[in-house]
Amino acid sequence: MRLILCLLFVFAIIQTFSSNASAAIAKAEFNYGVVVSYSKTAHNASSIQQYADLNISNITLSPVTDDGRFGGTQGNDYDVTVTITFSDSTTQVLNSAINWRETDGNSTRGIGIIPDSGQGWDGKSFLLRLSTSNVTYNSTNDAKGNAANPSEAFAVLNQEAASKGTAGGITNYSISGTVTRGASSNGVSGVTINLHAGTDTSFSTVLQTQTSDSNGDYSFTNVADGNYQIEFVSTTNSKFKAKPNNGKSGQQSTSTYNAVNKVEAISVSSSNVTGIDAILIDPAGIVYDVISRSPINGAIVKFYYDDNGVKTIVPNTWLDQVAGGNNTQTTSSDGYYSFVLNGNANTAVYSLEITPPSGYLFSSTNIPPSSGPYVPSLGGGIETIQGQTSAPTSSQTTTYYLSFDFVVGSDLSSTSNGIINNHIPLDQILQTELYDLNTVNQNQMDFGNDESIIGNGKNQGDIVLFNDVVTINGQAIDAVITTVSTSNNLISTYDSSSSPTNNSEFFQPLLGNFSGNKSVTFSIKFYKAGTFSGVGTGDAVTLLNLYVNSYDIDYNQYQSFSDFDSFIITDNNNELQITTNSDGSVTFAETNGDIVDDNDSNWDDYSVQVYYDSIDEFTFTTGGADGGPSYFAVDFLSLIHI
Repeated sequence: MRLILCLLFVFAIIQTFSSNASAAIAKAEFNYGVVVSYSKTAHNASSIQQYADLNISNITLSPVTDDGRFGGTQGNDYDVTVTITFSDSTTQVLNSAINWRETDGNSTRGIGIIPDSGQGWDGKSFLLRLSTSNVTYNSTNDAKGNAANPSEAFAVLNQEAASKGTAGGITNYSISGTVTRGASSNGVSGVTINLHAGTDTSFSTVLQTQTSDSNGDYSFTNVADGNYQIEFVSTTNSKFKAKPNNGKSGQQSTSTYNAVNKVEAISVSSSNVTGIDAILIDPAGIVYDVISRSPINGAIVKFYYDDNGVKTIVPNTWLDQVAGGNNTQTTSSDGYYSFVLNGNANTAVYSLEITPPSGYLFSSTNIPPSSGPYVPSLGGGIETIQGQTSAPTSSQTTTYYLSFDFVVGSDLSSTSNGIINNHIPLDQILQTELYDLNTVNQNQMDFGNDESIIGNGKNQGDIVLFNDVVTINGQAIDAVITTVSTSNNLISTYDSSSSPTNNSEFFQPLLGNFSGNKSVTFSIKFYKAGTFSGVGTGDAVTLLNLYVNSYDIDYNQYQSFSDFDSFIITDNNNELQITTNSDGSVTFAETNGDIVDDNDSNWDDYSVQVYYDSIDEFTFTTGGADGGPSYFAVDFLSLIHI
């Protein structure tokens, strides 16, 4: 059995421990343990005896070499020397070997030793309890274990020796650091930090555990020379990202484990190690309602990268799914999402895309994203987009990005900082009340009572409110017309009361003299009367069965409408050309240069009617291909023309 162990582990041990011939032999003293009797395997006890049963006072282990530590580079390196001190102060020295361990989950509580045969202890094994444990072994069940990894066992024994001050002058070194919150310098208390041997690739054996104090500081003391690893233990609510100045963080491309809360290859060599720091990761972002500012449940957030011009989902192997999540996350009631790149990831431009839950739109037009990509600084730390961890209030900044240029380097100085507090708004799809115009005893809407909200309607971005254009089932309705786009000084009269008709109920924009192709686009939206006072206000409504009539489309002029359900045109002389555009809109244009009476608002060959079965907002464009002035007349609600 001992020969097999040697073949399995000697290579790992040689790689892990270096010799220090000037140091005294390390000793680990065990004041509590049991002697196990076994028939087949040492870690399956058939009976146990307490120290007192055999008049044993304590048992001390020491390595067979004189390099000041357990392990080494000579001979059968898993071998140890056992010194039994009896109650009468006599001693017995036994050549022995590390064979097994007794554990509680991932923590080793006791080391199992088997003496060489022929020394009076055949069929016996010593189970020695570490000073970091208070377990008692009262039955054979208590004293069962599993096979030991000698390199892990040596690390445990070195810590045990260091705690007793018997490690030959290589003790009393420390590994320390600070845990801070996000991009701040504020310490985080109560964080669990575990110390592991450098060879503990599964992070299964905890050598020491510390908890950060009120300043976020922690320190492992009595650490012997050697290679170590540290884990900042993440929980459901707290995720950590290591930022060490010694060893390797999982966010580096050269790391082994690619877990950002772990630090590997921490080298202790005759001095203390400081600066093994970590950062508590605040939410990478929250998806929130643009109006209520509350987190949104059920938003699907996906993480992409630019793969030579192709938007590609980020492989999950590039993500630390303990510190963050996988490449597709669905928000819960807190709206939280988090993607944490590890050292496997490529240097690339990354982007976020959201599939909103029912009732929402992405991306927001009320709070549009900042132009990207955002380029963080290097250093492997953290940068904040917004100052707070929660969704912004109405008085806080709403800056956010949907793309980022991340560099993944071989060390922290060449690796991008992470991004947190990138909170993303979603617009609501507002549910509006329905009003059927078929129930209205009114020939047409009245656009004769207007007031300015922004500007006078002649310039791009101007907004004009038309009061009480129609009353439906006792509810007065207002219309809001926004000038979406126009050329400078193109509109000579915003809403004429005399041209082309003297009917004040019509909406009649007049275009001045111009050359070339010029146009104006208007957007019309309907609200309950008295509720609209500016952008983002008002109780919007949806109208059913709306007819829109446009007259006097002559002399190279045109009108374009979008998203209607049907149209009627009485054009016996083929005066109007009909064109369906790439955006789905339809243009009705006079292209022969004919001129009709400027005050013609009759239904004739230069008129068109479009029908909307349901509409809360629509746009139309009016323009001409040459000259001016140009007159247009539009009315709303009139019944279908025959």
